Amino acid sequence: MAKKDIRTWLSWVNDARFGSRVWRLDSWRDSELYDGEILTRADIKKAVQAGIDPVMINRIFPTVNMILGSESINRFDVVAKARTTKDSEISQTMTEAIRFVMDQNDGRYLVSEAFKNQVIPGFGALAVVPNHDPRFEKIRLEHWDWKETFWDPFASPWLDPLRCRYVFRQKWCDLEDLITAFPSKKKELREVFDEYTGYTSTGDYNMWADDEANLVEEQKRTLIGSDWADSKRRRVRPVEMFFPKLETGMFATFADGRVIEATEAMDPRDLFQLFNAAQEVVQATVKRMYACTFLGQLTLQEPARTPFNHDYYPVVPFVGYLDRFNSPFGVPRQVRGQSEEVTRRRSMALALLKSKRVRASDKCGDPEKLQQLYQEANKLDGFMVVPDEHFDKFIIEDDIQLADAHVRFLEHAEKEIGEISGANDPSMGYRSNVKSGVALEKEKQSSAVVLSSVFDNLRRSTRILGTLCRSAIQSSWTGEKILRITDRLTGAEKFVELNKRIADESGIRIENNVTQGRFDIVVSEAPATDTVREQNLNLIIEWVKKSPPQIIPHLMHLAFEMSNLPNKEQLLARIKPVLGVNPAEEEMTTEERKQMVVQELEAQKQAQAQAAEIEGQKVQLELQKMDLENQKVQAEIFKILGEQDLKKFEAWLKKERHDIDAFKDGLAAGAQIQQPQPMEVPN
Repeated sequence: MAKKDIRTWLSWVNDARFGSRVWRLDSWRDSELYDGEILTRADIKKAVQAGIDPVMINRIFPTVNMILGSESINRFDVVAKARTTKDSEISQTMTEAIRFVMDQNDGRYLVSEAFKNQVIPGFGALAVVPNHDPRFEKIRLEHWDWKETFWDPFASPWLDPLRCRYVFRQKWCDLEDLITAFPSKKKELREVFDEYTGYTSTGDYNMWADDEANLVEEQKRTLIGSDWADSKRRRVRPVEMFFPKLETGMFATFADGRVIEATEAMDPRDLFQLFNAAQEVVQATVKRMYACTFLGQLTLQEPARTPFNHDYYPVVPFVGYLDRFNSPFGVPRQVRGQSEEVTRRRSMALALLKSKRVRASDKCGDPEKLQQLYQEANKLDGFMVVPDEHFDKFIIEDDIQLADAHVRFLEHAEKEIGEISGANDPSMGYRSNVKSGVALEKEKQSSAVVLSSVFDNLRRSTRILGTLCRSAIQSSWTGEKILRITDRLTGAEKFVELNKRIADESGIRIENNVTQGRFDIVVSEAPATDTVREQNLNLIIEWVKKSPPQIIPHLMHLAFEMSNLPNKEQLLARIKPVLGVNPAEEEMTTEERKQMVVQELEAQKQAQAQAAEIEGQKVQLELQKMDLENQKVQAEIFKILGEQDLKKFEAWLKKERHDIDAFKDGLAAGAQIQQPQPMEVPN
C-alpha cells in the first residue's frame, strides 16, 4: 500500500477525532448526568467550602428510563414486502429470516442498547458483519460503542455513503488477538507495539487529546503509552475503516427492479443470457464500499470490497437529535440546566433550613466566645448562655422564607424538565392535578408528540437495520438451510427448507430461493402508549363477539399477542382444541397449504357434481312417478269406459236376440216377414 493512502487514512482519523471533540465532551457530560453525577467535582468542592452539603437529585434518570421503557413495550417490527407478485410468497420467508438473524444475535437487546445511546449521548450504532465462526450464524450483529465510533465531521451522522466520506471504529483489543487475526504481520505488530508504548504525544500521527474511551480506561487504571497501544495490559487500538470509492461498471436492469452487475468473472454464456433477458444494459459510475484495517502507519488489511452485495456502510446509526452543526445530542442536553438547578436549589434549601444567621455587637465580648455561640446556634440542640447586658445585642435569625423561595423555583425547574423532555407527570405515572380522563389522556398524548421525533429516528434506524440484514441474507445464505418460522397469526411453529434443489422434467429448480427477489423493508406501526394497546385489545374482543366461528381462533391469538399475560402461548395452546383449531394445519408449509386448498376445491367440485347427479336422478324419479300415476289414471279411465261399452253391448245383444226370436216365430207361422237388418255393433 502506498504511503499516500496511509497518510490519507491517518488524516481522516485526526480530522474525525478533532472535529467531534466538542459534542463528544458534551455527550460525556450527559452520560454523567444519567449516572447521577449532577454536579461536577469542582462544583461539589465549592459547595462544601460554602457550608452546603450537596444532595444529588437525579431527575434525568427516571425521565430517560420512561423513554427507554416506551421502546421496550412498543417495539417496531421489520417486514419484507415483495416488489413483484412472484416474490410475494418468499417475502414472508424473508421476513422470518430477518427475525431469525435478529434472534440469533440477541438483536432485540442490541437495538435497546443502541436506542439507549441514542437517547442519552445522542448517538448509538449497530453493525451487520459476517461471522467467520462456523459454530454460529453466518451473519453477526455487533454493538459499536459511541465512544469508539467516528465518521466524517462534515457529514451527517446518518452515514449516507453519497455524502459521508468515511466511517471507522477504533477499539481496544489484546495484542495477541490481533496477531492471531493477522499472522503474517506478527513481526511488524510487535515492532509497532514496542515503538508506540515508548512514544509520547508528540508524534506526527499521535496528536489527539484523550477521548471518552480513554476517560473510561483512566477510571480503571493509569494509562501508560499512546492512543495506539497500552503497555500495561499489552493492548492495541487499531482502526477498522470503511469508505466508498467511485468505480465504473456494466449493469443489467429488469422490470421487477432487479439490477445485476456484469463482471469479468461471469461465464460468457451467462452474460449473453443476462443481456438478452434484461430490460436495459447501462454503464454507470457508482460508489463501492471498501474496508481496511491499520495500526498507526502499519497496514494490516489492504482495501477490499465489503462481503455483502450492498454498498452501504455496514453501520446502522441511531441518532437522537441534531444541532445546527449536524452533531448528535440526546435528551439530557436540553434539561441539563434544569437538572443542575434542582440539585442546587434543593441543597441550598436544606442548608437554609438548618442554618442560623447570628448578629452580635462588637461589644458582646471575646470573638472566640462569639464563635462558640455561633456554632451552638447552628446545632439542632444548641445551648447558649448570653450575659444579660448583651442579650438584646445578640440576635439569631433563620432563613426559612428564603428556603421556601428556593423550593418554589425548584418545582418550576422540575416542571420544565417534564415539558422539554416529554416525560410529564401523567406519562410517568405520577399523580396529576388534572381530574378529567379526557384531559389526562391529552396530556399523555402530548408527551408522545414531544418524543415523536426520537421514535421516528428509531423507525429509520430499524428500517436501515432490516435492509442490511436482508442484503446480508441474500449474500450469505446461498446453500440449503432449514429455517424455523413462527406464524404470527396462529403462533404455530413450522420448518421451511430454503434454497431447496428439486429435480423435475425441466431440470433443476430451486424452491424458496432467498438469494433472488426484490424486497422493500417496511417498519410496522407500534402503539405509542399502553392506552392505545388497551383500546386495540378491546376492539378485538368486540370483533370476537360478532365474528363467525372460523375467524374467532385467529382473533383470539391476535388478542393474546397484544396482551401482557404471563404464559400466554401455553394458555393459547390449551384452548386451541376448544376453538376447533387443527394443530396439523398450522404446521403446514405454503406448498402444503396450496395443495390442501386445491384438494378442497376439487372435493367441492366433485361434491357439486354428485349433488347435481343426485338431483337429476330425483327429477327422473319424479317423472317416472308422474308417468306411473298417469298410467294408473288412464287404466282407471279405461276401466270406466270398458264398463259402459259392456252395458251397451249387452243391450245390443239383448235387442238382437229379441229380433231373431221374432223372426223365427214369423217363419214358423208362414207369414211374410222381412229379414231384419243387422245392427251396428257398438264400439
